[in-house]
Amino acid sequence: MGQTRKLIFLKESLLEEIELQKKGIVNSEGILQMTNGVSYHLEPAVRFIEEISGNGDSRKMINLIFTIKDIEQKGYDFYMDNVIIDDSVYLIEQGFKGILVEKQEIKKEELSDEQLLSKWVKLNL
Repeated sequence: MGQTRKLIFLKESLLEEIELQKKGIVNSEGILQMTNGVSYHLEPAVRFIEEISGNGDSRKMINLIFTIKDIEQKGYDFYMDNVIIDDSVYLIEQGFKGILVEKQEIKKEELSDEQLLSKWVKLNL
């Protein structure tokens, strides 16, 4: 069995697939609870894919993951599938940053899967 990663990036489509295949569910606190017992706290984020303006990746941003809060705090311009930093334009992939949650930190709610997902979407999107 492989080692559990402490930090992950999930594309929106992968998160949807996890839920459709009933391999996990997101609760109202933004915790992805996997059926194998592993849980991640999710926060909307982006992953830098490629520098597309031709100025090169002098900042070494490719493959880095930033939460939307990080992007806003740093003052980067964020529009659709791009982040603009000074004269550089980066193609990004939207999704969620997941941080491993210790089991004792998770609170069990008595809501249906649909209610939990609906509550989480309202809080985070």
